[in-house]
Formats: sequence, structure tokens, C-alpha cells
Amino acid sequence: MSRRKYLLGSSAAVLIGVVGTLLLRSGGLSVGVDAPASRRGSASVASVRDRPAPPPRVLPTRTVAEAAPGRDPVYAALVPGRTILRCPTDVLSPGRYDAVVPSVQLVEVSAGLLTAAVVGDEGRTDLRENFVSVARLDWQGDRCAVTPTRRTTITGIVRGADGQPVADHEVRGCLHGEFARTDADGRFTLAAVDGSECWPMAFVERTDGRFGRSAPVGVSVEADAPEVELRLPDDDDLWTEDDLRQQAGMLVGLFEQRIAGERTRLEALEAGAATLSGDEAEVAHRLLAHETGFVAHVEGEMERLEDPEEQLDALRDAWLSLN
Repeated sequence: MSRRKYLLGSSAAVLIGVVGTLLLRSGGLSVGVDAPASRRGSASVASVRDRPAPPPRVLPTRTVAEAAPGRDPVYAALVPGRTILRCPTDVLSPGRYDAVVPSVQLVEVSAGLLTAAVVGDEGRTDLRENFVSVARLDWQGDRCAVTPTRRTTITGIVRGADGQPVADHEVRGCLHGEFARTDADGRFTLAAVDGSECWPMAFVERTDGRFGRSAPVGVSVEADAPEVELRLPDDDDLWTEDDLRQQAGMLVGLFEQRIAGERTRLEALEAGAATLSGDEAEVAHRLLAHETGFVAHVEGEMERLEDPEEQLDALRDAWLSLN
């Protein structure tokens, strides 16, 4: 097997694993539920240090407020059997949030109160807005708390295939949609969420359609995280358009598997919503709009990946939005 074909196969595994974690959301499609598949193979993980055991969590008593009348019947209809958390919070704006673990669903903040459906008597999850972690939810028995995440930075350097620093090169950052450029010495600084893990990457694109990326490096984000080194691929290792189309086909297959489970979950939610009426039905349909909107977005990306005219651009977009 040629080196380039080997890299294509391992890169497809990385893409499928990492994009899969981005599209797995609570109950089916969520952001960051599992570790990327690449950790089992071609990617390296720069773990900062063994984390000390966390101290026992002492959480404030959960306030069962009257600020959201009818909410419990709504959640009982949509996700029967789950515990309904209702936490006072002044750190999140009103709106819907995505949990990174499937045991937490339908997270909404309204009138200073966070409502969520959970499984289990104890747990913790990051809450994300537009794919960026903004808070953490802890619950334990009849207590729960919402705390904001902290921002920090990581630093690194981009090197060419010859080992020399590469100036003025774009790096995909740790926060969704954010990029940085290297300075004259090839160094960059990226904003990140403290305690998270991110996968910065640098890309190469040629006018003849060939495309490539630096080897994935997972970074455990802490204030004293070591410098990250991103090495650009040699021209001989860049993927051709045929290689990229093969990756696109693999990715569509993954998305179809994931979204099949999500459609089943949505059908159950819609069946529950159909049992409600009046104000309760209105609340339920607002909650469902967030879920169905996300599925529609993923289905749109699948169509782009299958369209010969859009396929290559869609795949490049997938690589650029892995954070």
C-alpha cells in the first residue's frame, strides 16, 4: 500500500471519528460525546498531566420554582421516565443549549431557570451553545448547579514538511468557527475552554484541487498546556479529488447511521408532543424546533456530500469545522 493511500485511510478514520463526535447530540446527535476514533490509531494525544481527583461536590439545593408553569407535564410527555432538573442560573441567557452526554436532553433556560431531562441520580455535563462550551451542569440527588466555563489559551507552532516554521498560515482553532494565523516565527495562540480537549489543525490546499492537513494532535486544555506542534504534509501525501470523494462517501454513510437513530428519537418526541394541547403543546413544539432544525442541517450537509458539484467543498467545510 502506498504511503498516500495509507494516509487517506487513516485520515478518513480521523474525519469520520471526529465529525461523528460533533454530530452526536443528546440522545443521538451531540457535540463531543465520545473521544475521536483517531485516538485509537493515527492521532496523538498531548495530555498535560494526570488530573487530581475532584473534591466532593457540594451543590446548592435545587429550587423547584413556579416560574415555568406546565413545564413538568411537557417534559413528562416528551421524555417519560427521566428526572426533570430545574436549576436557578444567572450565568446563561434564555434559550436552548446542547448537552455533551446523551443522558441529558432538552436543556432550556427561561426566566433564570434551567430545565433539563436527565437519567441518573448524579452526573455532570458541559452545556454548549453553537458548538462552544459555555457552562457545566452538575446534579446530585435533589441538588444541582450551573457554573460558567473558563477561557484560557494554548500556543503552538506550524512547521512545513521540511521542519521549518511556516509564517502567515491559518490554523483551525479550539472554538467552533475560530481561526488564528501564525506569526513570522510560525507560532500561534488559540482561545480554548479550560478543562476541555481540542484538536487544532492546519491545512494545505493546492490550485489543482489537492488538499491535506496536519497530523491530528489532541490537546487537554489547561493553563500550562505544552506547546502544540502542527506538521504540514508533504506534497506527495496530499489527497487528490478522487481521494476526497472517497472520504465524502464514507462520511455520508456515517451520517446516515447516526441520523437514523436521531429520527427515531424525534418520532418519539413528536408522539409525546401530540398528547399535549394549549400552552403545553406550544412549549413542546418550541423545544422540538431546536431538535428538528439540527437534523435538517445535517441532512442538508449529506445532500451536499452526495452532490458531485458540491461534494469537495462540503468535505473541506467538514474538515474546517471539526472543533
